[in-house]
Amino acid sequence: MTTPAPAQDAQKAAPEPVRPVSLPDELWLTILGQLDFYDLRRVELVCKRFQNLLKDHQLASILFRAGPQEPIKEGQKLEIHPMLDLVDCVGHSGNPNKAMLPLKTKQKQKMKKKNRILNPLANMLKLNIQQQGPLQTAWVNAYDYAAVDDFATRPACTELHINMAEIDVGTLSCKTGITNRQILRKTIPFWQRHHASGKRLVWLTGWDLPFGLNDGSVFLHAYQIAP
Repeated sequence: MTTPAPAQDAQKAAPEPVRPVSLPDELWLTILGQLDFYDLRRVELVCKRFQNLLKDHQLASILFRAGPQEPIKEGQKLEIHPMLDLVDCVGHSGNPNKAMLPLKTKQKQKMKKKNRILNPLANMLKLNIQQQGPLQTAWVNAYDYAAVDDFATRPACTELHINMAEIDVGTLSCKTGITNRQILRKTIPFWQRHHASGKRLVWLTGWDLPFGLNDGSVFLHAYQIAP
């Protein structure tokens, strides 16, 4: 009778490596729950299984998809959706149905259907896109992308006052939560009227962190508008 070699015994005894794709959904949700917004949106591009996992309610808050829960407290700091920092609310296209979102593309590159879905998302997530040749800035319509219907703040709020460069733009109220779309619908037409009146304002340089007021509403302020 032949005695097995020690190396063969060790090979048989060694456990098989765990493949990430074989992990149960519950464990993946625990892992994904440790990531931030940008990392989760990158994960979403990996495969259809991850796309489905990201729809789970456990990840809704991280992705700005969780509706209003507890009342907003006075002085409470909220996070703002990344899309709102990228859309040019002050510049305008002459069309209130367009929210201009910058996108780096190759010169003379045609926007194919697939690129219309992936490239603006990659740009929003600050991914490094490998492209050949010089880049130029193209503008796409933020209303064409699902993120426009995400909640504008985290946690979501039901009443929000908008102030841009010390100008009162108005107040939004919605029991189900204020979304990116509602803010864009409020701010873009407002600044188009200013352009029409001859008041030249070129672009929004960013939003300050929104915070809670004593009545449970939220104050959102654009801290600078460049002339």
